[in-house]
Amino acid sequence: MRTILQQSERDCLLACFAMTLSTYGINRQPWQLIRQTTAFESEGISAAELRALTAGYGLRLRARRGSPSEVWRALTASRETSIVHFTPHHYVVVRAARSRRKMRVHDPAIGRYDLREEDFEERASGAIFSFYPQDTALLAKQAARTPGRYALRRVVNALGQRSHLMMLLAYLLTQVSALGLSWALRDLVDQHRSAAVSALLVTGILLASVLSVVTKVHGTAAGARSFDARYSNRLFSSLLAKPLAYFERNSRGSLMERLSFRFAIRDAIIVSALPQIASTITSAVIIAYLALLDPWLACGILVCSAAFLAINQVLIGEQNSANVSYILRQQEFGQLVQRDLASIADMITLGVTDSTATAWGESNSRLTDSYIKVVRTTGYSQGLSSIFTFLISAGLALYSAARFQSGAMSLGTLLMIQVAGGLVASGLKDTLTLVVTLNQVRQNTDRHTEIFDSTDAQHFVDRTVASQDLIEADALTIGFGRNRVIDDVSLRIAPASRTFIVGPSGSGKSTLLKGLVGLLPHTGTIALSPGLRDHLGVAFAETRPGGESVRQALDPRGVGLTDDDGRAALEAVSLRGRVTRLPLGLDSYVSEDGTNLSNGERRRLAIAKALAAGDSLVLLDEPFIGLDEQTVRTVFRQTIGEDRSRAFLIVTHDLELIDDDDAVIFVSGSGTITGSTHASLIRRCPEYADFVGAGSVTARLRGGAGGDS
Repeated sequence: MRTILQQSERDCLLACFAMTLSTYGINRQPWQLIRQTTAFESEGISAAELRALTAGYGLRLRARRGSPSEVWRALTASRETSIVHFTPHHYVVVRAARSRRKMRVHDPAIGRYDLREEDFEERASGAIFSFYPQDTALLAKQAARTPGRYALRRVVNALGQRSHLMMLLAYLLTQVSALGLSWALRDLVDQHRSAAVSALLVTGILLASVLSVVTKVHGTAAGARSFDARYSNRLFSSLLAKPLAYFERNSRGSLMERLSFRFAIRDAIIVSALPQIASTITSAVIIAYLALLDPWLACGILVCSAAFLAINQVLIGEQNSANVSYILRQQEFGQLVQRDLASIADMITLGVTDSTATAWGESNSRLTDSYIKVVRTTGYSQGLSSIFTFLISAGLALYSAARFQSGAMSLGTLLMIQVAGGLVASGLKDTLTLVVTLNQVRQNTDRHTEIFDSTDAQHFVDRTVASQDLIEADALTIGFGRNRVIDDVSLRIAPASRTFIVGPSGSGKSTLLKGLVGLLPHTGTIALSPGLRDHLGVAFAETRPGGESVRQALDPRGVGLTDDDGRAALEAVSLRGRVTRLPLGLDSYVSEDGTNLSNGERRRLAIAKALAAGDSLVLLDEPFIGLDEQTVRTVFRQTIGEDRSRAFLIVTHDLELIDDDDAVIFVSGSGTITGSTHASLIRRCPEYADFVGAGSVTARLRGGAGGDS
């Protein structure tokens, strides 16, 4: 079974299902399992969605619940692969290990490890999902498909052939220098060379070492530049070509983490893999040379190396399990402390801080036990490596001494074999490490496969039409999973019009706004006037300028903003004086934490940004949220209220801003959508009239209570 890592906690159950599919020969990444109808809840897909996915792959899902001990007994008896729920909200794939005293866990968050019965029962909630073949023909059909297959070639090609060869040559020159030194020692001792010849040999070895350093430096620089051009830049382009739904499904933190893996991939190849390859090649050459001197000697080295590799592989598995257990204990302790500190006032009031300290101590004791296991397994692994090096060196020394005493080997050859023995031991250890390095590269590159291989469209616009309207929507339907949010809507947005989208919270207003400009998948048709996107300004509810200068914030397309245009945009939202007082004016940095501009001021800056960018159509999603009533009226009057040169499409709860002749799209809580003028809707739509009446009462109760302006 392949270990597949999740991209975020919402992908956890999907990653577990992908691992389960791999046991049937079906290779999928979690993102490849997502269908357009897949509904994501706050913590990922539901069990019902998992059941629907399972049927699509020819499998039958059986969900059951029992005590953690019952789950352990069932899994050890059946040895079946199942998905188990861990508390508080995490899923893993488990299967009984061969000894039946441990459970092999494939965790999509941190990888593979083993759990003993007491640790398993501590984490398992008792919920378990098992899978059984139901449609063998469909299973075979899905296994034959291999979308987004991983290829190490992408990483290898990213470094460029020239840089590869330069770096490999550099590391080989380092090895050759060491071998040259051993050969020179043998020649000097056995042939009694003159001082001049000795100096010449040493100079040659020194030059090879210098050439190795120079080649390595230039090769590393060339490889890093090539990696940026062929991998990193393509990664950025592929990510930024994703549809909006992708970014809403993944947090900024998870995306930043995935992007940072490019450094681990690059360094693993340049810093680790290439030196290890050179060391492996050197070991193979030396062993071949020793085989010419004495085949039994070479066989002895190979047998000793095979035993070392086998034992070390077992220790690596134990070390990995210990490391994972340590990580889990760290997470457990951190969650406990964070939970208790969040309610510290309650604990002090109730006088339970002593029992809390005891609980912290018990958790920390378990953490220390895990740390001791890490130290123990690491010590054994390092000790085995030292023993292996000693055995190789001692064996070669004894063999060489015996051969020398019998007259079958010269003193120079004895010295050469001793130097070569150290290179062999180091090279064989590097060979084992190379396997681990390449596996890490594969795992890290798998985190990027979704970004590189997905071909989802970014804009869902069906056609462009040269008509009198900016936007035409016909029979527009937008849904998430089986839930239809927007159902069969037809409307037009005319130039220089002012249209308000209103309705209860959660009714789908923002969804409709994003759908009208082609940001969401849909049925029906959406047509935009040609080139509209180049003349569009937007400020969604989540838009908060920060981490850039005021000038950059007002120039989202990067075409260049003059001081006059910048000041005019700021004047419209009553920010000109505030920005003028900043140290660098338009070029002042806008902090993300609100230290120089408050949240309300940043919200007004977002409105100015939309106005500066959109000379044909401006989209505003809750533009005045967080602003006091007086600021709302002032900004509205100076921007939208007096502007008839472009169209506005506005999602708002500020109903008092709407005039009788303004166009209104009412998205009701029952799912119906009605469009007309404000006055007309009040007359013929009782639900809208009630909604407006309730909004007026709310506005009076608010009574101008200030927000952060």
